Amino acid sequence: MIRDEAERLSVALQKRFGSSSGLSCAVEPLTKEVEFNAPGGGRPRIVRYRIVVSGGGREARLTLGEAEELLHSVGDNAPADSVFAEIASVTGTPEGSG
Repeated sequence: MIRDEAERLSVALQKRFGSSSGLSCAVEPLTKEVEFNAPGGGRPRIVRYRIVVSGGGREARLTLGEAEELLHSVGDNAPADSVFAEIASVTGTPEGSG
């Protein structure tokens, strides 16, 4: 279910950026195995997802909440510079450090 939400956000952002921006979006799974064995089974595996926005030699990794906020704050066919400036605003990090 969370994977579906991540895919939906990635596709929606890609459509919002448009083909002229040179930006792409992808879903990145982050997997971690818990350090203890669950009773009656193996180690539980926790999977979180991030949305990776890349283009023009820059890359940013967004949580699903940050990606949702970016989707609502960036305009259609926004240039890459504007998108990365908005990402910096959404994530609270300096531009280019994502």
